[in-house]
Amino acid sequence: MFYKNIFFYGFWLFLTILLAYWFSYPLDAFSRHNFFFGKDQVPSLWVLNWQLTQLSSGNFDQLFTGNSFYPLDRPIYFNVSTFSTALFTLPVFLSTKDPYICYAVAIFSSYILCSAGMLLLARHLKLGYAASFLATLVFSFSESRHGVSGYIHLLTIQWMPFTLLFVHKYFDEGRRVFLYWASIFYLMQIMASAYHGIFFSMILYYLFVF
Repeated sequence: MFYKNIFFYGFWLFLTILLAYWFSYPLDAFSRHNFFFGKDQVPSLWVLNWQLTQLSSGNFDQLFTGNSFYPLDRPIYFNVSTFSTALFTLPVFLSTKDPYICYAVAIFSSYILCSAGMLLLARHLKLGYAASFLATLVFSFSESRHGVSGYIHLLTIQWMPFTLLFVHKYFDEGRRVFLYWASIFYLMQIMASAYHGIFFSMILYYLFVF
């Protein structure tokens, strides 16, 4: 059983990294291309760069300001939400001062974390090796995700399976600490993508109520 687990998780990790590189190219974390498929991604990069700059400078009161949509003083609210992504990639920005690298790391790591979160959730729900592996492939590398691979606010759904994992742990064991972890990942998700946050909130509502 030990060697079977080693083989399974090793193969999963190798294939996940390979597919993550394929799906995120040329915005992957290795190619070092400052390339965008069109102009739609530019506002997302601008918001991410603005919030990374303010976080790294300690200007927390300026996180949701900006120099667009004059004379409004909080124009970030009219753009996509990337605040938790900025928090996640802040160590990279502090090391490189390059928002392109942070954007690429966010996209590449989204595939890795999606796969890891779904694998942990599937195994916790007692799914077999084949079913767990299939769940990770469908959730992480479906065609719908590949179609929005350059849009960071649409691609960032990796905190959903982690939220559900700790919700199930809370229901199974009743320990409040799992509920705290679920709340943290839920906040990470809604601050990374308002669109997915709305629909995911509906799923959690029905999960808790029914």
